[in-house]
Amino acid sequence: AVKDLQLPWDPEEDIIVTTDSVPGSDENMWVQFYDENTAVAGGIRIYFSDVPQFKLAVCSDNINFSGTFPSEVNKKWRISYNQEALSMKIFCNGALLEDITLSDSLCMANK
Repeated sequence: AVKDLQLPWDPEEDIIVTTDSVPGSDENMWVQFYDENTAVAGGIRIYFSDVPQFKLAVCSDNINFSGTFPSEVNKKWRISYNQEALSMKIFCNGALLEDITLSDSLCMANK
């Protein structure tokens, strides 16, 4: 099943999402951020493929997670954004899976 979540984006607040998808299920979770004018401000899609991956909206191709993907079925995701450092962190069940610095080279879709 596809899980879609559309949220007003407050970069000061972490986003918490729970899932019960497992690697190899080909399910995905899509979190899309909107600004105060309801324009898309970004987002992240997590793919539960054989090798779990993520994609930053209008920014990157699919990227394999570099951290160890949790084996538990029930997962609690926390996505945090640091506006000053232009970085995003993705946690799952308390473990850091990705610490991403947003850059022109990463966000090639905007070119």
